[in-house]
Amino acid sequence: MIDTASFIMAGGQMIATERIQGVNDNMAKSHYHEYFELYYLEYGKRYHMVNDNIYSLNSGEFIIFPPYSMHHSYGDNDVPFKRVLVYFSPETVIVPEVLHTLSQSAGVYRFDTKASQSVHLLLNDILKEQGDGEGFHSDAMKMLLNLLLIKIARRADEKSSPGKPEPHYGNSSLPSQPFFGKHHPGRFSLPLLFKPLLLMPGV
Repeated sequence: MIDTASFIMAGGQMIATERIQGVNDNMAKSHYHEYFELYYLEYGKRYHMVNDNIYSLNSGEFIIFPPYSMHHSYGDNDVPFKRVLVYFSPETVIVPEVLHTLSQSAGVYRFDTKASQSVHLLLNDILKEQGDGEGFHSDAMKMLLNLLLIKIARRADEKSSPGKPEPHYGNSSLPSQPFFGKHHPGRFSLPLLFKPLLLMPGV
């Protein structure tokens, strides 16, 4: 998967966005950016590893990665997905309190349908401005982005904690170190792991 938006940012832009869809497009290792990333999932299901925490993302939900957050995404085998992402530098955020709120930590935002649709519409408007290239399009993108970020910051208390998806063994999308030991310390014990076996007939 080619990250076109990252090339736009590398070219000196302060905001870049793109829509992409795929299946079995999984990252093998984590990376970071010097800017924010907003990742909105239009359909499908994805998992995001962020600083050793796993977040589960469903259709209509989104996650924001602050700068320098180590992260990578992956999905279950043969599950198609479509997402919109926006990269933006901290300097583009007009309201200091909003910047502070978004900088705290990554998290999944699970808004109600109406609020999620409002976010999606603004993302589409940002995409349109980038594609049109008309006069003042950079300023328009900045204004739309800040309107979006204010809407999100107002509901920051709805940001979800890391999820607990099922272990993913379909491909090499996860790091090679043991899954349970690193990512779920203290949550598993031998009795807990073997309990399903004890309940099986003949065991």
